[in-house]
Amino acid sequence: MTVNDVPKISYLFGAGASAQALPTIKRLPERIKFVRDYIEKECLYEADETFSPTKEYTFKKNDAKAFVLKTLDDLFQYSSNHSTVDTYAKKLNISGSSKEIEELIFSLALYFNIEQKVSGLDPRYDTFLVSILNSHSYSFPDNVKFLSWNYDLQMEAAHERIINRGSHDVSFYLFNDDRSEPTKEKFSSIKLNGSCNIKGRFRDLFPLVKNVLKPELKKEDLDFPMQFAYLHLNKGIQLYEGRLNLNFAWYHDREQLNKVVEVYNATEILVVIGYSFPFFNRDVDRKIVRAMTNLKKIYIQDCVPDNIKSRFLSILPDWKERNIAIIPVDDVSEFFLPPEL
Repeated sequence: MTVNDVPKISYLFGAGASAQALPTIKRLPERIKFVRDYIEKECLYEADETFSPTKEYTFKKNDAKAFVLKTLDDLFQYSSNHSTVDTYAKKLNISGSSKEIEELIFSLALYFNIEQKVSGLDPRYDTFLVSILNSHSYSFPDNVKFLSWNYDLQMEAAHERIINRGSHDVSFYLFNDDRSEPTKEKFSSIKLNGSCNIKGRFRDLFPLVKNVLKPELKKEDLDFPMQFAYLHLNKGIQLYEGRLNLNFAWYHDREQLNKVVEVYNATEILVVIGYSFPFFNRDVDRKIVRAMTNLKKIYIQDCVPDNIKSRFLSILPDWKERNIAIIPVDDVSEFFLPPEL
């Protein structure tokens, strides 16, 4: 079999792919409250303790903590009172509330960083990556690509554990190819909503919380997000040149989306894992999937795959009588590996 004969396989991941570790939408408010209360109880500072990131800026740690707790309180309310956080975020965007959107993005990123420490890893990522990684170079096959709507750290954490660098943080570069120039000829991985990390001045990526892979949470792990939130969001002081690398579906710039379409349009086999094709993502999904003109087969793996199939057909209706394979509902203990792989 020549290189050209190898089928081009793309995986499309949604929130269900992390459901054995991270909460789904229904449980999100209670988990946000858990993280908020955890910070309140565990991050205890003396009244005179201060952060001093530079000589010019000194402020009380308790003031920074109070602001961070306020952003998490708001996130709890948003997630409780709206069908999704995306719904509220779009409402803020329509009303021009840019400061509130920044705070929302920060609190989401902080929540997912801490949740990663507390809840650990969905074991399916570990099994999946071990199955397809080259055992010597830890590289992925050139004919495989990932697309993910998740901004959690599950994929990165699983890879870090496999390569065993001994680090308590993760590397984001392999699974965030929007940073470089992804190509059709090689493995690519793009997180369509970005990731809950910080993008630095030179496009370097790093976690918001220190030691994100260590299960115990020490208050020192939150020194950076405390200072970042208080200065950037509360005081409007741009001391750090980094920015949060998390977005929403309706935020995508046309140029970046065109790059995604160009890289993934040669897909022949599409494997959908735990992704429900929600309304807010539909325009982006439609543009990406409809550009896959060589598509030959689709596999859908989910706890309610028939619902996913009907939603998928709303963006690609001419596939109604074509080759869509439903993975049995009771077979969700591991991510599906197609026979074409």
